[in-house]
Amino acid sequence: MFQNIRSVIVLDYLAHGRDGDESPQYRRSKLIQAIVEDGFVLCELVLNRGPMGTIGDSIDITDYNEHIECIRQIEYEDLSVGAKSELDRTIRDIIENDNQKFVNFFNDSTPVSIRLHQLNLLPGVGGKLRDRILEYRKYSSFESFGDLEEKIEGLHKPQEIILNRILEEIKDPNMKYRLFVHSPK
Repeated sequence: MFQNIRSVIVLDYLAHGRDGDESPQYRRSKLIQAIVEDGFVLCELVLNRGPMGTIGDSIDITDYNEHIECIRQIEYEDLSVGAKSELDRTIRDIIENDNQKFVNFFNDSTPVSIRLHQLNLLPGVGGKLRDRILEYRKYSSFESFGDLEEKIEGLHKPQEIILNRILEEIKDPNMKYRLFVHSPK
């Protein structure tokens, strides 16, 4: 999975390994907990040299191959307290920096089954909002989050709706339908 990953955003740097690690301090690896920008996968970079960047930095891991011993996928529960506190802000920044991708979700979403649409999987989007979005997009595409709020009555802060869905998918590895987060392992 991690062979194709180039860029991650640093959530936390653990110079002395994870809390609760019982091994002697000299044996603990330096760790970076990060999120992959494309797919919102949480990962841990085990370093043989470090640190690489600071919290909030987007780093190209191909520039640091000699620093990285291995990369492994982790789950939300594995994140440090510091990484958890950075996660919300980091995802907001990703959405903001590539907002057209997320606006296009409203333009391009499709049915999951006969009775369920991808839009219904967003927190707070029920049948009426879904129908308003689908009706409007028959005639025109949404250009921005502001355009969505202006054109669709009852839809407030669509970027927050996307953020909340991404956080739900990250926190629940057993979630049946994933819209934004790549499936775990």
